[in-house]
Parts: sequence; C-alpha cells; structure tokens
Amino acid sequence: MLINACYIISFFFQKEVFSITGKSWINVIIVFWALYTTRLLYDVFLAKVSLSVPLWELLAWGLGSSLVSGVAACLFAPFKDLGRVLYKTIEFGVLLLGISVICFALKPGFDQGGFYLDHLNAITAANAGCSLVLLGLSSLIVRDYCLNPYCYSKCISFLGIIIGSFIVVFSATRGAILAMLIISLFGIWSAKGSLFTRFSFSTSGLLITFSIGIFVVVVLSNSGLLLDKVFTSRLWDTVLTRIEFWKLCFKEFLTSPFYGIGFNLQSLLGSLEIEQGIYFPHNYFFESLAIGGLLLTLPLLACFLIPITKVFSLSRANFLHLSLTLLAMQVVIYSMHNGHLGEYPAFWLILGLVAGRAKEFN
Repeated sequence: MLINACYIISFFFQKEVFSITGKSWINVIIVFWALYTTRLLYDVFLAKVSLSVPLWELLAWGLGSSLVSGVAACLFAPFKDLGRVLYKTIEFGVLLLGISVICFALKPGFDQGGFYLDHLNAITAANAGCSLVLLGLSSLIVRDYCLNPYCYSKCISFLGIIIGSFIVVFSATRGAILAMLIISLFGIWSAKGSLFTRFSFSTSGLLITFSIGIFVVVVLSNSGLLLDKVFTSRLWDTVLTRIEFWKLCFKEFLTSPFYGIGFNLQSLLGSLEIEQGIYFPHNYFFESLAIGGLLLTLPLLACFLIPITKVFSLSRANFLHLSLTLLAMQVVIYSMHNGHLGEYPAFWLILGLVAGRAKEFN
C-alpha cells in the first residue's frame, strides 16, 4: 500500500495530470470505494451494525489494497514498457513460485493433499498459478520478435506453465482448474486465425499439452487426498451453497434496490448456517447489490466494463495485448466469483493496467 501510495504521489509531481489515459476509470474506482467506505462507516458508527469481520480488515482490503493498487496500476501502465514488465513477471514467477513448490514438496509434502499454508488461502494460491500459466502461454503464442521482443527463452515459458499448472491443480480449486483450461483454449483458438502470431500447433502446442497432461497424471496419482478433494462427492453441494448465497443477496436487494441493506448482509449470511465462517456471497456483483444497491453496483459495473470493452476490441495480437486479455478474463471469470470486494487486489490491478493502455487498444 505504501509503495503504491508513494508512486501515486510522485506521479502527480512528475506527470501532466490532465493527460492521464485512464482518467475516467480512475474517477469511477474512486467513486466506488468512496461509496463503499461511506456505507461501511455509516453502518458501524451510526446504524450500529455488528460486523462479522473487523472494520480495519475491510478498510485495509478496500482502500489500502484494492483502491490504491488499482489507481497506481492505471497510472503506471501508459508510461512504462508494460510488455517487458509482464515478461519479467514470468521470470520472477518461475523463480519464486518454483522455490515455493520445491519447499512444499519437501515439507509438508504431497500427502497434505493441497498447495496451501496455514495462513494462505488455496484460492489465492490458485490465482497466482493461473496467472503464471496464462502469461507463459501468451509468450509462447506470440513468437514474432516485432510483436514480442522480450521472449528470448521458450524454457522459461514452459517452466511457467508447468509450475503454474502444478499450483492450480494442487490447490484443489475446481473453479481455477476450469478457468485455466477455458482461458488457455480461448487464447490458442483466438491466435490460430491471426496473421500476427507464429504459434506452431504441431510443435509447441502438442508439447505443452503433452507436458501438462503427464504432469497432472503424476501429481494426481501420488496424492489420494488431492483426488478426494478435486472429485469430492460434495461438488454439487458447494455449487448449490453458492447459489443459495446469491439468492439471499438478490432477495435483500429487492427490499432496498437503490441503497441496499448495508453490512447487515454479513450476519444474514452467517445465520444461514450452511457453512461455517461464510459472511460474503463469493460474488462481487451480488455482494455489491446487497450492500449498496444500484448506487454501489453501477460504478462497479463501469469499473470492469470500461476496460473489458477495450481489451476485446483488439485488432492485433502482440504479447502485451494477448497477456492483458487473458489476465482480464481470469479476474472477471474466476477471481470476481471467488472472494469478496477488496479481498483480491489483482482484480483491480489488472483492470487498472488495461484501462491505462486503453488508447492503444483503440
């Protein structure tokens, strides 16, 4: 938070503020978090709502994590060589996540049945692995030097895909596995008909498929606990639980469609007693509708519709554009439905990067 805040402050001293590319997106995200914070403080101090999660955590996630990182990313994107930054992310991901996988294999080992630590949510780990896979895949799809001057090693990209796939599969998070496969297939399919990419399905494509397939089989066969988690009989119970949360949110939204019911939502979800410790519907859209009604949800829709409409209007598939497209798909398809507002800052960070490069997409 401090690093991002310092960057934002320094930006206003060094750059021409009125030439900000993503100025409209920055205004929207500030409006959203201002409304969210106002409702939160009103509920706690005036309406005397009893929160199930400490106030400081909600403020830290919302203002300190999501708002500041989103604004900083939007300001950062137009003035930096973002393609190089994203390729460096693959290299650092291979190094750091690779080390974490090795440490995990040593202790606690595969018998734990999932890639997570005592204070690390498996969903967060799966998000990191999925991002590494998509960045590695983008660098393999776009091999033309003019469109991707950063990718000088196929080995790094393959390692990124293998390490990322391990983390996604071994996190035992079905949504992340499904999202990774769907988005990867979309990336390959969209590049197939593009004249701007040089992706050989007879070599690289088959090698990726074969490597990941062997890897997944080996991992699954060596962990009975992981198999039980991925193919658990409670799969549909989990899906129906989420739908029940969403139904409650929509029902409460209908009672107060403009302002919502506020943070009473936390106690209402907890009172369902479907699952312990669930105070959020795991869906940004329904959570926003219930907490702040249309007043809060309209800025949220603008926050991700403004960048998404830009990134999918691409006319050429260079490494930067393809990477941002796949990452934007990840945060909207998966991240947006597996946490609560503010909990996963990469949602706001990726959308900020896309919004910051909006002029190029036009």
